[in-house]
Amino acid sequence: MYPSKVPGITAEIERRIRRSVYSDKLPPVSVLQTQFSVAKQTITESVRLLVERGIVKSGAKRCGVQICRENLQPGKIVIIYRGESRSLLSKLANEIRLDGLTPHPVALNKIQPVSQITQNDVRGVIFIHSTLTVELAETLMKAGIPFVSCNQLFSSPKVDTIDFDLEHDLNWMVQSLVSRGYRRIGLFYSGSLEGFNDYFWKRFRQIKRRYGLPCESYDDIAVNWDDTHYNRLKHTFSEIHRRGCCPEALISFFDLRSVVADAIAESGIRLPEKFLFFVFRSFSVPNPVPENGIYTFYMKPIISNLWITGYNRLRELMFSPVPLSPKNQLIHRDLYMDHELPLL
Repeated sequence: MYPSKVPGITAEIERRIRRSVYSDKLPPVSVLQTQFSVAKQTITESVRLLVERGIVKSGAKRCGVQICRENLQPGKIVIIYRGESRSLLSKLANEIRLDGLTPHPVALNKIQPVSQITQNDVRGVIFIHSTLTVELAETLMKAGIPFVSCNQLFSSPKVDTIDFDLEHDLNWMVQSLVSRGYRRIGLFYSGSLEGFNDYFWKRFRQIKRRYGLPCESYDDIAVNWDDTHYNRLKHTFSEIHRRGCCPEALISFFDLRSVVADAIAESGIRLPEKFLFFVFRSFSVPNPVPENGIYTFYMKPIISNLWITGYNRLRELMFSPVPLSPKNQLIHRDLYMDHELPLL
C-alpha cells in the first residue's frame, strides 16, 4: 500500500526548498522525521520522489542530500472563480507566488474554450464558489491535470473537495433561533451546484426533527440551481404565499439584504409582523444596526483560508506518483451574530 502521508510531506519539503527554509541541502533524515513526526520510510520515500524530479540529489553520505534549485519547475495554478470573488483572491494568489508558481485567475463565464485550463504550463486547478462543472471535471481528468473543488459536490463523487461544514452551521442557526422562542423556521439555500439544494433541504428537515420542530409546506420549495439568487428568493416567497403557510423566521446562506424588500413586494406575500430574516453576512461587511427584521451572522475565519487549504491539498495531488483516493474534507468554523436575536 502506498504511504498516504508521502505526497503531502513531499509537497511540503519542496515548498520549504522554494521558500529557502532549506538552503543548500536537506536536513538529515532523523531531523526530518522529528519535524514531520513520521517514520523513516515515509521520509525516505518522499526524498526519493524529489530525487526523481531532480529537485534534490543524493551525494556521498557526509555531503547529505543536495538541493538543485535550478530544477524547480515553474507553472500556473489556475483559479476558477465567479465574478464577485476576484477581489478576495489576493491571499491565495500570494501563497501560490511564494511557492514559485503563477496564480492564473479565470472567471467561470470566460472559460471559452476550456483549453485555457489545459495548457502545458498548468500544474493544477482550484475551483471556488461553486464553479466546478461535470464538463470541466471530465476535461481535467482526461488531461491528467490535478484539481480541487472548494465546495462540496454531489454529482461528481470522484473529485477532491474541501468546504465548510454547512450542516454544522445550519444546526447552529436553528439552535440560535430555537433558544429565542422560534419554532416555525424556514430555509433559503440558493446553491449553484446541481443536487446541492436538495441535499441541504434533507439535512435541514433532519435538524428540525432533532429539535422537535414541525416540518411545514415551505420545507420542500424547489428552486432552479441555475437561476439567479434573486429569482430564487422571489420564487420562494411566492411559493410560501401560494401555500398559505409562513415561517416565523427564514434562514439564508446568501446575503440578499439589498433585494429582499423587492422580492417580498414582487411575490405579493404579507409577512407576519415579527418575521425575522436571518442572513449570512457576505465577506464580513460591517452591519452595525439590524434593519427591517433582518438580522445577520458572520464567520471569524476569512474564506481565503478555506481556499488555501484546498491549494495545499492540490499540492499533494501534484506530487503523488499514483492516483490518490478522493478526499472530502469538511471544516468547522465559528459563527457569530452581529446582534442578539429578538425574543419571539
